[in-house]
Amino acid sequence: MKKAGNFVLMPVAVTLLLLACEGGQESQINEDVSRVTLADHINLTDFGDYVVHINAIVTSHVPADVARNLGITRSDNRAMLNVVITRKIEGAFGSSVKGTVTGTAVNLVGQLKNMTIREVIEHNAIYYIGEVVVVDGETLFFNVDVTPEGESRTYHLRYKGQFYSS
Repeated sequence: MKKAGNFVLMPVAVTLLLLACEGGQESQINEDVSRVTLADHINLTDFGDYVVHINAIVTSHVPADVARNLGITRSDNRAMLNVVITRKIEGAFGSSVKGTVTGTAVNLVGQLKNMTIREVIEHNAIYYIGEVVVVDGETLFFNVDVTPEGESRTYHLRYKGQFYSS
């Protein structure tokens, strides 16, 4: 008799679990509706008058002199996010522009990683970098918000990176 009761409760438990998971996925989708998600191996997106370039690497791959000049900690357990905003110029690559860049990093289990993004200006180049602690093989989703200087519109994008030790 006890067995029959367990079989009746099992479908109910599975149904509740599925509903809970669907609810979580739905809220995640609704949260990111206005966010442009970059496909794997794509590191730029077009926003009308601007193009936003984005990439992320393990900081041990940053040359030592560059890391020293930028105050980056070189390590297999740290990743660096790099964001560049360029204003389109007809017939040319474009020019980097200042703006406000903020972002968060979240791993596959939903753990939020602390990351502060700072502006770097070198000669005519303007870019934004952030560092975050990673473990070997970890995948992070970067939710980045970009507002070019002088613009009121903020562009929202999502970039995925997976990080391996050297």
